Amino acid sequence: MNKKLLFVPLLAAFVFVACEKEASEETATTTQAASEAKPDPVVVRVNGGEIHQSELEAAMETVPAQMRMALATPAGKKVLAEELVRMKVLELEGEKMGLAKDPEIASRIAMARGNILANAALEKMTRSTNLTPEQIYEQSKSQFEVVKARQIVIPVLAGGQASAPNALPPAEAKAKADALVAQLRGGADFAALAKKESADPSGAKGGDLGELTRGMLPPDIAKQVFALSPNQISDPIESRMGFHIFQITEKNVKSFEEMKDYIQQQGDKIKAEQIIEDLREKAKVEFLPEHFPTAPTAVAQPVPQP
Repeated sequence: MNKKLLFVPLLAAFVFVACEKEASEETATTTQAASEAKPDPVVVRVNGGEIHQSELEAAMETVPAQMRMALATPAGKKVLAEELVRMKVLELEGEKMGLAKDPEIASRIAMARGNILANAALEKMTRSTNLTPEQIYEQSKSQFEVVKARQIVIPVLAGGQASAPNALPPAEAKAKADALVAQLRGGADFAALAKKESADPSGAKGGDLGELTRGMLPPDIAKQVFALSPNQISDPIESRMGFHIFQITEKNVKSFEEMKDYIQQQGDKIKAEQIIEDLREKAKVEFLPEHFPTAPTAVAQPVPQP
């Protein structure tokens, strides 16, 4: 086995092991408690530092499945341990250099720690949720909702640059979008206005976007679009492109029979997505205006279906 080839992909994964250990005293205390509950012997000593069995096992988990059999042999285990040694000597050098106190490095360590805890929490919550496919379907129905939609996009000038031909200053673009909404709610033909006014490529097809799922749009945009009733016209929704006017022409929820095979194959993924959405929905979130001054949403552009 070529050690040099192995080192590069493993190094990035091992950084998370180092980050987790450096993150905080709280993490160290948690690790110590875990060690007391389950023996975690030192397997390698490096310049006064220690590599534990748990680190070797964690490193093995980062290795592609097809490589694990080879690394499970005594010779392979030594190769894996050697990669940890290389990581450890770099980690110890970083400590000597005081890099953990550097604000940028500290923020990256905190981010790595947060990522590790978030994924561990999600995994634990997903595994502890024992649901039948039918229960998963009932609890996650919103994920199986589909709509047929169309839109009109009025482009804006952003920073003096046109996002599309005929782009307008923001205030003028908003005024035009409001006027179009009034016309549409008064009975104007959506497809005709889309062909005439929309800057989106879908305009040539009367604004038709085909069938959409929630995952095809940013969450805050999806929330507004999927709240519409069939044939209802949305208020103008701002994005970096400009102002979007949506209309839902059809709205359905795929049946359990339609989704049964998918749920059986992707049950954990579906549960995880629902857990995240439920937590986000209940969370108290404040975007501080000095850092997020009315920033428009970047709307994903679904590819219209033929």
